[in-house]
Amino acid sequence: MKKRLFMTYMILMMVGFGVIGLFTHQLLVDNYEEDLTLHLASNLKLLKLNAEKSLRLEDLEDLDLYSFAEETASTLDVRATIIDAEGRVLADSEISKSQLQGIENHKKRSEFKEALGGNIGKEIRTSATLSIDYMYMAIPLEKDGKAVGALRLAYPMVRIEKINRIFTENILFSIFIAFVIALFMAYRYSKHITEPILSIAESAKRISRGDFDHRVEVATGDEIEELGDAFNAMTEQLKKNISSLSEEHLKLQSILTSISEGLVAIDNEKRVMLINYSCKDILGVEEGHVYGRKLTDIIENPMVRDIVGSILENDEIGSRELVFEEPHHRVIKISTGKIRADAMKREIIGTILVIRDITEIRGLEEMRKDFVANVSHELKTPLTSISGFVETLKGGAVDDIDVRDRFLDIIEMESARLSRLIDDLLILSNIETSRIGKARKDAIDMAKAVKEVCDMVEIRAQNKRVAVRSSIPDNLPALYGNRDWFKQMLLNLVDNAVKYTETGGSVDVSIHIIDEDAYIKIEDSGIGIPESDMPRLFERFYRVDKGRSRDDGGTGLGLAIVKHISIAFGGEIKVRSREGKGTEFVVRIPLKI
Repeated sequence: MKKRLFMTYMILMMVGFGVIGLFTHQLLVDNYEEDLTLHLASNLKLLKLNAEKSLRLEDLEDLDLYSFAEETASTLDVRATIIDAEGRVLADSEISKSQLQGIENHKKRSEFKEALGGNIGKEIRTSATLSIDYMYMAIPLEKDGKAVGALRLAYPMVRIEKINRIFTENILFSIFIAFVIALFMAYRYSKHITEPILSIAESAKRISRGDFDHRVEVATGDEIEELGDAFNAMTEQLKKNISSLSEEHLKLQSILTSISEGLVAIDNEKRVMLINYSCKDILGVEEGHVYGRKLTDIIENPMVRDIVGSILENDEIGSRELVFEEPHHRVIKISTGKIRADAMKREIIGTILVIRDITEIRGLEEMRKDFVANVSHELKTPLTSISGFVETLKGGAVDDIDVRDRFLDIIEMESARLSRLIDDLLILSNIETSRIGKARKDAIDMAKAVKEVCDMVEIRAQNKRVAVRSSIPDNLPALYGNRDWFKQMLLNLVDNAVKYTETGGSVDVSIHIIDEDAYIKIEDSGIGIPESDMPRLFERFYRVDKGRSRDDGGTGLGLAIVKHISIAFGGEIKVRSREGKGTEFVVRIPLKI
């Protein structure tokens, strides 16, 4: 801009100075010629008066014209010529007397004819005798009121041209000096104008790169300074607006990121305007640039792509539940709605899809149904048995002492079984829902807890001739958590091991400390667990040997309780078993949780 402005100023100055120089030169030349004309006219009038005084006494041919011509030429520095009324040259300061005979008659010369007419004649032309350009001026010489000739003065044009050249040189030199000064001033002025503008432009570039703290420093005291102040005000407001928008965008991004549901907004051309990470994960959207692309073009799973495309193509509004078996079982719920320009307008600018992966929810519902069915079954069996025996006793069997006692023993056994089932259900519910157990930080002596559990199963183990052994190192660190839960976990595992170990077998309980974790191992030499039952081992009410478990008084909740207690302690449980060879349960619990 600076160069263009400077060049514009330079062209304008060249044109301006050229026009001024041209008019000045012409004016000076015209004034000089006019002054010269007036000067020559005045001299002609004076010479006319002097010559006419002499003509009163004599004729024109009798006068000493050569002396008059030469004296006039010498005094005025001009060429003087005297011509008679017939146009013959009588004397000329530039031509000798001997040459007068060869001079052309001047009767047809315009200045001569005009002079004979009583005026001062003037003409510029090249002299036929001297081949020099002259300005000719002639005045009539009169005697007794009659023109008897003419006095002519000739001024060489070379002198005028020399004066013109001097004028031209002086004007050009003046223009050059003025042009140099004007160029310097133009440079300073263009710099004065462009520097603030360049500063503003540089600031705009820095702002475009995100530097909103930069400010323009302009102190010109004119409109450019006002522009700079307005630019700074605009920058400050832009900084506030962008900061506000960034905060809103960050909030929106944080909200979208933290939402577990998938969210995608598309325009009327089915192109993505907004999408969160959950949606990408649920729909299997390809990585990379997705904004501005059609939603169906970025979904990798062909089944999902076809179904979503069908929903968009049919412009469905509402909810739709989809089940996919590939690559794994998933249940997805897609809810669609329209996006409007604002709350007041009815203009629809797109569609929003809320996508939820409800596989776990549906799984939990199935688990709830199974749980209710299992609880109902487990409760119905003893209740049916109790109800049948009570009805039999009421029907008259109560009078038979042996039958009555046998039925009452069965009723007592089934009641105890119901009580154990209810107790296990309450324990499991407490572990799953109670915050108190998780908050408790009892110092648990693991060696003592193992000894107490072994003592509790000792009678049952002796009856089956099963050896229960423990290997506990000295100086075990304390474990912190719910003491009752820890003891319940050990009891369930050791009791199960004794229950499923044949006569003459053994059960070993050991504890090892590795790094910051306690590993509690319960190993038996029992019947083992079939490989097909391993995945469902910790499910509620699942029994490996259903008939035998019920006969032993099991509720089917023991291992489910063990699993939830280990999770509550921040640990995990693993099992290894070989059918007919025995089973090993290992519980890992961090010492610090």
